[in-house]
Amino acid sequence: SKFVPHAAGTISEWSLVVDIVDGAITERFVIPKGIVTSALESNFNRSDLALLPVEIEVIGEDSVDPWYMFTTDTAAFTTT
Repeated sequence: SKFVPHAAGTISEWSLVVDIVDGAITERFVIPKGIVTSALESNFNRSDLALLPVEIEVIGEDSVDPWYMFTTDTAAFTTT
């Protein structure tokens, strides 16, 4: 199937989850609600990194964290 993102500046709410793996450490950044404020075209090929330049504005709400992070790096952060 094909996905075509909304044009930059279009009011459309999205959730964003980004996983970062660095050796034994995994981090997950979560933005429960946001809107795309700018986006650029990207080209993907097998020999280069895949870059997706997108700016997202976080939409805050009462009683909801605007963003949060999960990590396996217990040495750098306390466990909750």
